[in-house]
Amino acid sequence: FGTSTSLVGSLSYRDRHYAVYSETGFQAKLSLGRAQEDWGSDYSLTSIDGVLEKTWAVGSRAHQTLGVQLETQIRAGGAADLLNEYSIGGAHWLRGYDKNIAEGDAYAAARVEFYRPTPWQWLRYGVFAEAGGAWGGEDAINPGLLASAGLGIQIRPPWFVGLVIDLGMGWPLINADEASAPAFYGSGR
Repeated sequence: FGTSTSLVGSLSYRDRHYAVYSETGFQAKLSLGRAQEDWGSDYSLTSIDGVLEKTWAVGSRAHQTLGVQLETQIRAGGAADLLNEYSIGGAHWLRGYDKNIAEGDAYAAARVEFYRPTPWQWLRYGVFAEAGGAWGGEDAINPGLLASAGLGIQIRPPWFVGLVIDLGMGWPLINADEASAPAFYGSGR
């Protein structure tokens, strides 16, 4: 589709506390990018990416956390406006729906999750609720606002520093006819 040379500006703040089996703290990121044909690109493009995340230690039990996350990505222009740049649904966002349930040139999503350790601190169980949607672009797949809730486990083996494996099941709450059944999810980071 050609070459894009962008001028990108980014602001971020991070005050996260890593405790082997959980993380707490705050982080914020905002990134703005602009590609212009006059600047050596084959097309013009504007992009905005943003994340806000806050996780608290709650209660007296170690590694018991409550987290809130907001995320958005927006793209305007580009080489082929017929392509959907972003999709949500599946293991990362909207875990009660099939992968790529919503697609477009922009998306926004929000999540609240609570995790509590089992007797083995490396294994935590929890609940989550999330909502979001995608829009924009000529071929956007936009079923409207979607929301899901679910149950999950997090595995954080201490012998692999920073590895997190998320497994669970999510149920669609809004536009449930867009999803045929509760969805299993699994991801690693």
